[in-house]
Amino acid sequence: MIRGIRSWKSRHKAVAGAALALLSGLGFGAFRMASSAVAIPTAEVQRKDFVDTLEIKGEVKALRSKVIAAPYGAGDLQIVSLVANAAKVKKGDLLVQFDATTMKQKLAQDQSGAKSAEAEINQSQAAARLKE
Repeated sequence: MIRGIRSWKSRHKAVAGAALALLSGLGFGAFRMASSAVAIPTAEVQRKDFVDTLEIKGEVKALRSKVIAAPYGAGDLQIVSLVANAAKVKKGDLLVQFDATTMKQKLAQDQSGAKSAEAEINQSQAAARLKE
């Protein structure tokens, strides 16, 4: 019986030693796999505005446009003020203002000519009445 106990103890020691060796091997393998992990580069993320620009070449056309011409027979005109390019305008807005001095001088000359023609007509009518 003592012999059976001794053989049981030696078998038990052998099994315990094998289990210890197996556990040691598993622990070493797990440690080695954990330490050989590939280092991946990382960066810290910060919240910021995302700005993206896009440069495109093309032609912009207005949906509605009107051609504006200077007054006929006005001669040389000087622009005093001009609405900004691509500005939105409404009906009745002032778009271009010309220098009016030349036009005022021409108007004064024409009014003077009209007065002298009227005086000439009156004189001719008076002379015609005298002849009757």
